[in-house]
Amino acid sequence: PETGKHNIGTYRAQLKSPTRTGVSPHAPDSGLILHWQKCRALGKPLEAAVVMGTSPNIAYVSVARLPKEVDEYDIAGGIAGSGVEVVKCKTIDVMVPAYAEIVLEGIIPTDTLEPEAPFGEARGYMGHRMITTYFEVQCITHRKSPIYQGFLSQFPPSESSKLRGISGEQMLLKYLKHDCGITDVLRVSLWEAAASVTTYVVQMKKSSPEQSTRVLDALEKGGPAIGKVVIVVDDDINPDDPDMVHWALGRMMPHRD
Repeated sequence: PETGKHNIGTYRAQLKSPTRTGVSPHAPDSGLILHWQKCRALGKPLEAAVVMGTSPNIAYVSVARLPKEVDEYDIAGGIAGSGVEVVKCKTIDVMVPAYAEIVLEGIIPTDTLEPEAPFGEARGYMGHRMITTYFEVQCITHRKSPIYQGFLSQFPPSESSKLRGISGEQMLLKYLKHDCGITDVLRVSLWEAAASVTTYVVQMKKSSPEQSTRVLDALEKGGPAIGKVVIVVDDDINPDDPDMVHWALGRMMPHRD
């Protein structure tokens, strides 16, 4: 799909030199990679800005798996109830939040790649070394006496797992209830203990026994993000309460379904 004009994402940046960092795009369909591939086809580097210290609405859209054609500044403005005030960078054609604390301006080359990682991941394991993109810093701007702010990404619960969970729950609820038309779905819970990425619990008030199967089929066929474990519970089970969910699992009869 056509990518939105502005892609806002949270990507790790391994410090490599005073003017260069790694940049891990994570998923092969991430917004960063799609923009990078477009620039590579044109034979030019991808202009990019690293923003440190901004408002929470920007942080939320940066980790949400929004449709690729959506401009994430639009969604951030909707969350805040007013448009995001932006300003053009000094050395590149990129718009950044006007009240950011620190902005690194630069390019992501499209003709070369570099080694990146290993890196300690939030689930408690080390990510493998890989050959991937990197970022060259050309300019740094900042407010007077800027405040350095970052996500504390560690073994969950942490800031990163909470942010991913809140955004992911709403994206999956929208996908199931509105995109797939399964109106019986009430809530989606992404368990933070699983880093908000591997265990999904969907609460629904079933109008027919087949509705729970529709949920499982819809997620299997390609929701915004797919976990390893998907559990569907009735409306009398709190999907945020692991004890209640495990109690419900204890009553199931797998041989019937």
